[in-house]
Amino acid sequence: MVGAVGRLFGALIYNSSTDMPQADERPVSELKNLGPSSAEWLADVDIVTVGDLRRLGPALAWRIVRERFPQANILLLWAMAAGLDDRHWQSLRTDEKTALRAEAERISLGPGARSVPPDMRIPILVLAACSLLGLTTARYTPAQVPAFSPLLEAQVYPAGGILVGGVRLGPFDVHAGWNLARRGNFGKHDNERGGGPGLGAGIWRSGGPGMAGGLLGVAGLHAGLRVDLWYLDIDWRDRATRGSTQITVLQPTIRLRFDLPGTPLAMTAAAGAEINMTTDGEDVGEGAIGLVGLRWAF
Repeated sequence: MVGAVGRLFGALIYNSSTDMPQADERPVSELKNLGPSSAEWLADVDIVTVGDLRRLGPALAWRIVRERFPQANILLLWAMAAGLDDRHWQSLRTDEKTALRAEAERISLGPGARSVPPDMRIPILVLAACSLLGLTTARYTPAQVPAFSPLLEAQVYPAGGILVGGVRLGPFDVHAGWNLARRGNFGKHDNERGGGPGLGAGIWRSGGPGMAGGLLGVAGLHAGLRVDLWYLDIDWRDRATRGSTQITVLQPTIRLRFDLPGTPLAMTAAAGAEINMTTDGEDVGEGAIGLVGLRWAF
């Protein structure tokens, strides 16, 4: 009897000691909270099993994934941390989320890490693109560039509106403003709404308002390119959940402008795209955009 009990007890010890390594050899795709995209990102940086993730820890794993896939938002960090404890990510307390974020921010990935943070690369890209456009398309020589003058423009699009103020110098526009988003169900959720500040720059092929010239033989008709950068805080709601997401949006557009004769006013139309460059929170809408507006400039 004692021997039978001993053998049973030994078997239980053996099984319990081997269950954890076996569980850790599960594919990381089987971890609670992780979807196919998250599992592919992890596999791409050689985090293939639950054991790989446990050895690295969720904070370091998230930083490594973010280096390769900047679109991997903070929810992935919470999903991995909660999944390792077999919990749903929404069960994490606020203090647990804060601690995880702080741990991830303290991690340095060494010389191979980005030397320029993502949020700084975007303005650099905008300035470089506008400078290149100016060099390749402007018709003015320095002596022909008119004096500094103000501008104001209001635009609407199917899911919101944009108001900017700025200055122009010859064919160049530089501006800052506010983007008000009322997307409803145009985004990835049933209701997305919010807004935030931004800045941008652009160039007109045929010069500034009131100047001679036009496209296709039409006086006062001009074409241009513009790049805007928006920092938006989007509140979203679905049937059972709600939340908030902060995004950095790159918005390149091709534009047309028609100067109204004898006035400082012009009608504008634009077509382009909204591209979510960084996302903190659940994914929200992005894609093609069309705008119409009214511009005032001397």
